[in-house]
Amino acid sequence: MDNGTIRVIDALFVSKNSDGVVTTLEVADLDADTGEAFAAVTVTQPGALGSEDAEEISDDVPPNTSALLIAIENLWAAKVVQACQAAEAVVIDQIRIPVDVAEAVLTAD
Repeated sequence: MDNGTIRVIDALFVSKNSDGVVTTLEVADLDADTGEAFAAVTVTQPGALGSEDAEEISDDVPPNTSALLIAIENLWAAKVVQACQAAEAVVIDQIRIPVDVAEAVLTAD
């Protein structure tokens, strides 16, 4: 974040209890004991993520666990887009490579 590669738009903690009840907590609502590690995170648009986002992932969150939803902007991508535009190229697609696939490629002999 500090080097300008990404910007954190919003973050939302989602918890599901043993009864399947989903609750959310915003970064701004964390106290010093529970959120010290997140105190340095600057969220540029608090509230961009909300209950509808938590509901969307609630089936994937097992009971008695929590998840962190984080919306980020890839600032580095703007430079790629600008370079493509300068070359009169058109970006027609993009994909995200799962971390396990990227690690396998990077560690292959």
